[in-house]
Amino acid sequence: MKSFHATVRKNSPILFTCEHSSTRIPRRYGRLGLSKQELLGAKDLYDVGAFDLSRDLVRAFGASFLHSTMSRLVVDYNRPLDFMPKKTGNGFHASALKTHLLVDIDGEEHLIDIPGNHDKTEKEEGRRFARFARPYQHKGQEIVQKILSRHKTAFLFQIHSFFPHYNGEKRSIDIDVMFNHSRALGNRLVRFLRQNSDFVVAPNRPWGMKDCFGGAFSSVDATESRARVITFEVNNRLMDGGVLQEKVSRLLSKTIEEIVIKNLPEFSSR
Repeated sequence: MKSFHATVRKNSPILFTCEHSSTRIPRRYGRLGLSKQELLGAKDLYDVGAFDLSRDLVRAFGASFLHSTMSRLVVDYNRPLDFMPKKTGNGFHASALKTHLLVDIDGEEHLIDIPGNHDKTEKEEGRRFARFARPYQHKGQEIVQKILSRHKTAFLFQIHSFFPHYNGEKRSIDIDVMFNHSRALGNRLVRFLRQNSDFVVAPNRPWGMKDCFGGAFSSVDATESRARVITFEVNNRLMDGGVLQEKVSRLLSKTIEEIVIKNLPEFSSR
């Protein structure tokens, strides 16, 4: 099985990606030494609701779509190798190959080892990254170039979710709009979301693309002048699969329609 699934639609200038869409752990890795209860309570197995939200947005815009088919516990598609965060104490959350896992058991958080990862070497991290993450990232870059062959600007939106309570920290943000080089677009998206909803919306909070992650497509954002890269992080208390998630989906669709689709010439330069 491939490490990703891609649908390419050249008629749209938009690519949606979902790096943490899957709970799948290949049979060769077992359960990475974790119990069923630990996996059930794992806070870093995948991003709750992110795949469904991504799929809604893809359908709304007839856009290209790229998503993972592997759990981030095998290797994280949204991290470069040897990456450590600048502004977070959650070092166990940051590397491409995670050695520790935050789990919620009976309402209490516990930081535990991931036995199947804990004693792995840098060489094993490199092997997994090359097998799973790098093909995904290369495919995303390839799709962006295909979009640019037909459109003046390519818009890449990464869809993620986060826990309202993580490692003892309560997160009050509803929607985090993450951006680095695409600052003009990011700020416009934030303003529109704030003006058209009662959600708590913040730029680069509770974390930012530059300071905490780098991101799967940071190289695209930094080097491709005609690409715009934005990450939407949604508090997963809103990802209920029902009314709240539908509200988020409609809001993001409206925001992208008004700020991006109706104003493409506005973002022809930074």
